[in-house]
Amino acid sequence: MPHDKNCEISLYRQSAALVYQDVSNDILHQLNNVQHELSPEIIQNLSKKLHASKFALLQEDFPEEHCWLIYSQNLTKLSVRGLNTLWFIDYNFSAEEKRIPVGILALLERLLNSTSMKMLTELEIDGYRTYFLGEWIQILASRLPPLWSLALPYCRLSNHDFLVLCSKFQNLKQLDISSTEIVSLSGIWELVNLEILMACDLELASQEDIEDVFDLKNLRVLDISGDRKYNLKNVEHFWKCRKVLPNLQMLDLSRNLATPQMIYDILTSHPTLTCVGLVATLLDFSALDSFPNPPVILNTVTFPNSINTIAHYAKNCFKNAAKLATVLEEIANNHEENLKSFTMEHFQNFWNIIFKIKKQHLHMPFFETQCVRCLLYVYRSQKDFGECKSTILHYLCFLTFNKWEIEDTEKDEIYKMQILTWTLLNELEWLNESTVDVIACRAIKMLMIVDTDKVLFKKLVANLAKAMNPSSEKVKEQLPKNEQVVNKLKSYLNAKHETEEEIECTYLITNHFSPFLPLHGIPGWTRACINGILNVMEYRNRIGLPTDVALAQLALLTSFSSYETGVFLEKERLEMYIKIIKRPPLRYATIALLVSIYLHRTDINNQFDQDIDKSQRAIDRLSKKLNKSYERLEIENERSPWLVFCSVYYLRRRKRKHGHDRKWSKWFCRLFVEY
Repeated sequence: MPHDKNCEISLYRQSAALVYQDVSNDILHQLNNVQHELSPEIIQNLSKKLHASKFALLQEDFPEEHCWLIYSQNLTKLSVRGLNTLWFIDYNFSAEEKRIPVGILALLERLLNSTSMKMLTELEIDGYRTYFLGEWIQILASRLPPLWSLALPYCRLSNHDFLVLCSKFQNLKQLDISSTEIVSLSGIWELVNLEILMACDLELASQEDIEDVFDLKNLRVLDISGDRKYNLKNVEHFWKCRKVLPNLQMLDLSRNLATPQMIYDILTSHPTLTCVGLVATLLDFSALDSFPNPPVILNTVTFPNSINTIAHYAKNCFKNAAKLATVLEEIANNHEENLKSFTMEHFQNFWNIIFKIKKQHLHMPFFETQCVRCLLYVYRSQKDFGECKSTILHYLCFLTFNKWEIEDTEKDEIYKMQILTWTLLNELEWLNESTVDVIACRAIKMLMIVDTDKVLFKKLVANLAKAMNPSSEKVKEQLPKNEQVVNKLKSYLNAKHETEEEIECTYLITNHFSPFLPLHGIPGWTRACINGILNVMEYRNRIGLPTDVALAQLALLTSFSSYETGVFLEKERLEMYIKIIKRPPLRYATIALLVSIYLHRTDINNQFDQDIDKSQRAIDRLSKKLNKSYERLEIENERSPWLVFCSVYYLRRRKRKHGHDRKWSKWFCRLFVEY
């Protein structure tokens, strides 16, 4: 792994003398921003000079060599996230259900020396997409006896693990077991000192599974909300206990099934409450209007309320990451109601909070997905953003260019985010030329790995086409060189498409890329374009729409590559299409266009004139149609190919050249005679 020289110089200067603890913590935190491995000399020097007390591992692909620097410090607080991205973890076990096996005890031994083991009071382990091996809970308790705060979000726990936890960590004041898949809190009565319990996203089965919580007389904060799960019955189980937590101040009941009466009874029995989370729990809050001295109610009924709710959870965005995503999802789901109270000031406050969260290195795709959903709805409802434009674009560019690796687009949550991001980028009407070019180049790179049957493929094509209107010289230069992308575009054009979205994508490809790609001699491009254009023509005719747009595309293609166009036209398919055209003027225009293609194609082989000369009757009938049909054409796009035919036909008749290909020429003559 290469060294980061700039970062080395910066950290070396900071390590010239023994530094204070707060500064040491900040320097240690900078390791999350180092993209390359530091040299051994810098690591050794820093380990002697720093005396940090806390560290949060946030960086994806954290270098193994940096673990020694963490190990050299005597920590009292450690947070570990992104375990599924640490490349130095030994993955010798088969992964199950998209979770990666991790030897968590071995990892902690790399980060905590013997002194840290005795001093550590706060530990957070984010088990997102991982599972831990062995009896790790019991061993962890024996090695870290002074712990008073333990957070295990997303760590898979069995009910047995939870009982062991409650019996071994009796000094705990704070416990986070959110999204751990346990279904009962029985046994939690042993944690007599507990003040904060985060039990979010747990689907408790019955009243008995929550009853032990009421033995925690010191409890100040309780979270039994849903995040990624919803319609939970935890509120109902809590309410049925008919018991009281005497010191409870904060109660989060969001995303639960509940009635106004349940909420009213809970508030009445707990007068100590100062804040209650009810996001997506109640649709009607009128029953609480008469409540004397009500606590702060967190909800997303209006946009201002939503901002206040996000601001509340953003105070600890790491622990509330999934909850923030839930709030954003509710804002998006209720966007019509929310946007009634929307102002530019609200919008700016909203995104200021989002950017504040992002500075904390919150790498969660489902959070980003909901952010973009909100932005998409806001943009569609109010496009006069003024100074907010730069904020929107900066955020989208951050997601599109710097955030997620291209190879990650198949992951469900990131894939959804990418679709929404590219949808919004395509809708932005005020992008400058350089920004459009950068976005288009990114689209080309992503098209290399996105399959043609994916929705994201169509979104990327739309953004690429946007760069061609007006034509982007940068895209015109890069696209023909990317054989992989061009082949995908050809493959898409050659496939049969039936839906409106597919036809729209076909039209964008043929309309925006056909004018310049044939000039680069790309094999098979003309044939693919013809197939795409005919597909558009047939679809529009089938649903009763005029086909003049597709005819104009075919005429344009002919002017760039007339010989190939004539070679690859399928006569049977075209004749069938002409027969089903309902409007006579369009039928004439189509035939005229096809003849003009043939005339272009036979610059040397003028068999068309020979065949017509053999039938004076055909000449008379054709001339009569030529004289009358122009006036019957209703729109300019229908007249253009007809005029091309007339001018070329009479010019060619005067030249009297000879040639071959009698099959084609007779076919064209028959078309004019019959139709």
